[in-house]
Amino acid sequence: IAKTINGDWEKESVKTPLKTILLQHPDIEYIFAHNDRMALSAWETAKILGLEKKIKFIGVDGLNTVNGGIELVKGGVLDGTILYPTGGNEALKLALKMYNKEPISKNNILNTIVIDQNNAEIIENQMDKVDQQQKVIESQQGAIKVQEREYASQNNLVRLLSFFLVIILSLTIYSIYSTISISRKKKQLEKI
Repeated sequence: IAKTINGDWEKESVKTPLKTILLQHPDIEYIFAHNDRMALSAWETAKILGLEKKIKFIGVDGLNTVNGGIELVKGGVLDGTILYPTGGNEALKLALKMYNKEPISKNNILNTIVIDQNNAEIIENQMDKVDQQQKVIESQQGAIKVQEREYASQNNLVRLLSFFLVIILSLTIYSIYSTISISRKKKQLEKI
């Protein structure tokens, strides 16, 4: 390792210090950046100095976006990018095991995938498919919410109609009772 730059994960934070390093060490073979934005910035800086063909650039994230790692690998800007899981799911599982006092392994390694020219197209297609499926899921969730609102409004309507039905039945029963009662009193009056 010739030098290390603290790039703060931002593209512009790499350019000036890297230019100084490349002028001092023009024989650098690899540049590894902890995200694809910084790797792109490193490539741009090397290109200004005419060193972009001599150095291999590797980033991290492997995003399937404009200027994301996959596009940069396919375009020949990066020689590779590393796609890695965030580990959130694994951390929760470990926390639950610890909470339940189950044995856990001291080392828990997250599997990563190196995306290079050989598999960039495949990974991109898979991510596109995942994005399509995510849109379908979101659409279905939207449809479910619409159905839930309709169900709630229909449920309220059924309750209101049931309430009116009870009132109508009560009035009908009262009306029948009143009619019978009046009829009895009329007969009593006629007798009197």
